[in-house]
Amino acid sequence: MKYQKKSVPVLPLRTAIIGFGLSGKAFHAPFLFSSKKFTLVKILTTRTEEAKAAYPSAEVAETLSEILLDKSIEAVVVTSPNEYHFPHAKAALQNGKHVILEKPFAVSSEDGKKLIAFAKKKKKVLAVYQNCRWHGDFLTVKKIIASKALGDIVDFESHFDRYRPEAEKKKWRNQDRPGSGVLFDLGPHLIDQALVLFGDPEGIFADIRLARKKATVDDTFEIKLYYKTMRVTLKAGVLVKEAGARFAIHGTKGSFVKFGIDPQEAALRAGLMPTSKSWGSDAKEWFGVLNTEGKPKKVIPTERGNYMGFFDNVYEAIRNNKELEVTPQQALKNIRLIELAFKSSDMKRVINLKTINLK
Repeated sequence: MKYQKKSVPVLPLRTAIIGFGLSGKAFHAPFLFSSKKFTLVKILTTRTEEAKAAYPSAEVAETLSEILLDKSIEAVVVTSPNEYHFPHAKAALQNGKHVILEKPFAVSSEDGKKLIAFAKKKKKVLAVYQNCRWHGDFLTVKKIIASKALGDIVDFESHFDRYRPEAEKKKWRNQDRPGSGVLFDLGPHLIDQALVLFGDPEGIFADIRLARKKATVDDTFEIKLYYKTMRVTLKAGVLVKEAGARFAIHGTKGSFVKFGIDPQEAALRAGLMPTSKSWGSDAKEWFGVLNTEGKPKKVIPTERGNYMGFFDNVYEAIRNNKELEVTPQQALKNIRLIELAFKSSDMKRVINLKTINLK
């Protein structure tokens, strides 16, 4: 007689979103709605009609207390402007909610430490949305580096190149507010990927600028992370009409170069749901090239990207006590490096990190 293993029923996590701008609307709601592991219960936004039209099964809240005082809500996704990440996450934790917090973790490392303490005290999961770990290009880079095909890495360069010559003043990211500017916007992604691949650097240098004439906050940066035998260069800019490589990696045995941007963001901005079999698949023309000593150049198909992997992991952490892939301690270190990058840029010198506690 054959016995079939019984499947464990999924208990969806009742979840609310604070904010329905680009982050809440494109990067979180589609995954909460599409996954069997989550139920999108409430959305706090002033864009009432837009939210109702997109997610009619979810209630639109007018006040934060409608979410915080709802005991049926187990988790809160914070996608408000960066300066509100700390107070909104703190309030959710204090009201017994698990928290998924959009990057950056906080606008200061001190606020980040307080959030970690609040989460520990309340015995709640605090997860930070570093979705670029689930980019297909980054998954490909991880695989190539792990394979040792490039030998010992000596130079690693990672770019987010954009061409946006006008600084739209209506957008809070372009206003002189805490946590605004491109370093707090794109820096967390690039820094996080570098830390995942190579660990803590020994030194940091940064050049952070306002490249556009009417800019009021930083819109361009270049960060150098110094390791014992290698260098990491992280760049982002808004006046790059001809984009360079997304990744350029050079080692003792060869190089890997990859152009193009992970397709998930464009699909989400276009209103697509992450449910198709081809979700996260890169176009062939954007496949990277591996060029190693003694071998012909090889086109490397890009791994499929999958932001849903983040949400699956958070669900397992909350329901089944599994380890978070993105821990708040990692996110805190990220913010600390952003603070040191600003300091380095102001001082125009390399900062030795060997004697600095990044935790």
